Amino acid sequence: MLVDTLARSLRNLRLSVTDRCNLRCEYCMPEDEYAWLPREDMLHFEEIRTLADLFITLGVDKIRLTGGEPLMRRDLPALVQMLAVKPGLSDLALTTNGVLLAEQIDALRAAGLGRVTVSLDTLRSDRFVRLTRRDRLDAALEGMTAASRAFGSAEAGSLRSRPRSSAGGGGVPRAFKIDSVIIRGVNVYPSQLEAVLVGFPGLSPHYQIVLTRAGALDAVTVEVELAPDAPDDDDARARKEAEVQHHIKSMIGVTCDIAVKRQGKVPRSQGKAVRVKDERKTPN
Repeated sequence: MLVDTLARSLRNLRLSVTDRCNLRCEYCMPEDEYAWLPREDMLHFEEIRTLADLFITLGVDKIRLTGGEPLMRRDLPALVQMLAVKPGLSDLALTTNGVLLAEQIDALRAAGLGRVTVSLDTLRSDRFVRLTRRDRLDAALEGMTAASRAFGSAEAGSLRSRPRSSAGGGGVPRAFKIDSVIIRGVNVYPSQLEAVLVGFPGLSPHYQIVLTRAGALDAVTVEVELAPDAPDDDDARARKEAEVQHHIKSMIGVTCDIAVKRQGKVPRSQGKAVRVKDERKTPN
């Protein structure tokens, strides 16, 4: 069994299948030109399969395919098919920017892909161009619509339909979700959410704010982490929760549930971060 320096089990493996990408997000690939790895230096699918076998024997049971942009790797469904049949694998996922997803999702789903995460930081075309330096928002939205359709009829009990539950703690599986990187002053409202949470009683200095929108568009859940030594002050916390709920309602027009959890002894990050997960079935 693989463990980290704190003896925690390592069961998730991210496999980068290419360093190439068709976007130039300013926080990820700020340069205009890059020297890509020669194709002969990249692992063949058979070599990736061998690596997966080795890690599965060491206790890994979840694999996520990433890049660069993984959909730029030729014949990716063939690799998905190689990995999906592994008896020790319970979850096979893909992270993509969605631009090439519409044309590949059916083949990926048929090959055994279990989950898709689309990285999308804005629904405004001007912001999308500013962030990515490419005018491909329509293609990304088309990809998300196709992914929602492809995963809408998953049958329970197989690798293809065993995604994690939604962040709110319920038992509804989410095979398709959207993740966003929040940049102050660019994609605005999560920064406003961060501002309204200042002063939340016991808020961890290493907190993550996770805004999850799942299923219908009539409710969201905000997860707030507390410091390990945060005092129990239920009254003050309830007042702040009501303030956050009112702010969310006025900002995006939907009701808001607050999920408060106490952070573990070991911070997951060394600085605060704001992250948005959007698990709607169709883009707005």
